[in-house]
Amino acid sequence: MAASENATKGEPMRDGLRICSVRAVEAWLQEQVAPAYDALKANPSHAVSAKHVRARLAAEHTKATAKR
Repeated sequence: MAASENATKGEPMRDGLRICSVRAVEAWLQEQVAPAYDALKANPSHAVSAKHVRARLAAEHTKATAKR
């Protein structure tokens, strides 16, 4: 869409922010998620159960809400 076709003056800014957001997610997936997946696939014994994750999240939530 050319600048003259933008519905509002803020539209190019929103488009730019969307592009930055997409690029950030792609970088995160490539730099952090994919290597973590590969490492887990290579050594499944490092995996944690969903039960363990839920318990840890609950403990973190309790700790965070206690600080308020």
